[in-house]
Amino acid sequence: MKVCRPFSILAAVFSIVVFTRDSRSVRAQSTTSDWEKAAGAPLALDTASVLLTSDPGPGHCWGSGPLGPLGNDGAGTHGFAFGYSNCSVSDYIEFAYKLWLTPSQKQSIDVQLPSWAVNDRFNIYLKGPGRASKDKKRVTMQSLLADRFKLSVHFETREMPVFALVPLIPGEPAPKLQPRPDGVPCPAHWIDFPEDIPDTCGIFGGGPGDGRASIWGRGVTLAEIANALTQQGSGIDRPILDQTGLTGKYDFYIVFTHPYSPEYVRRIGGPLFREALRDQLGLKMEAKTGPVDVLVVDRIEKPTLN
Repeated sequence: MKVCRPFSILAAVFSIVVFTRDSRSVRAQSTTSDWEKAAGAPLALDTASVLLTSDPGPGHCWGSGPLGPLGNDGAGTHGFAFGYSNCSVSDYIEFAYKLWLTPSQKQSIDVQLPSWAVNDRFNIYLKGPGRASKDKKRVTMQSLLADRFKLSVHFETREMPVFALVPLIPGEPAPKLQPRPDGVPCPAHWIDFPEDIPDTCGIFGGGPGDGRASIWGRGVTLAEIANALTQQGSGIDRPILDQTGLTGKYDFYIVFTHPYSPEYVRRIGGPLFREALRDQLGLKMEAKTGPVDVLVVDRIEKPTLN
């Protein structure tokens, strides 16, 4: 499962020239999102390495997506270093622009990008002074993709099928979705989290366990939770938008079984995602249409390697 996207989908269109825009609403490429503003400028790097791997098999890009852990970060000999191994360019784009993708949206990347950007795997290692937040690493990756892969993008807003996230019973408390009062230190919490979940606010995590998937977060908004639930591991085929009307920040933790196959579900048992959403978070989804920001790739080239 991938971990910690207002909501964005990647609809990549490969071209050496700028993508022709149509009459749909367009958000200028230079517009900066709130999380990018908070992250600030990219890291000042000492070195940046882009290598084509020789592994012909599928990528194991643990940590590439918004739900990816920070386990592949580490302190370099001459300053802070972080990197990602055996990832496709579509993985790096998903990470850099903090995209939350349903399975069909992820597939749209693979269909619309050039074949090398899907099939070739790259190791990218960056080294610079000081520690950095994950969002700081994302904007740094944006800068590297623009420099080495000549990546250029813009966003468009399109009406498309979505799921609206709403309370199951307004005002009814949920066992795994609890409000966090202002000013309460993050180590304090009201949910029985697993021991390995960091005591850090404003981040997400998740992963497999006992055959089931999990997604969790501390000190996050319902809009951010809706984004976190919109990704491949939940098995949902539409973007999820927050329409709960709930304000403030929350701790949450949800565990569910991915419907890989009927046999898998019978062997592992439930709950499926919708059941877990109802019973653990006290929420449900309603099918609607709504505005979704779509990231479009204007240009991409094979990278310079070193």
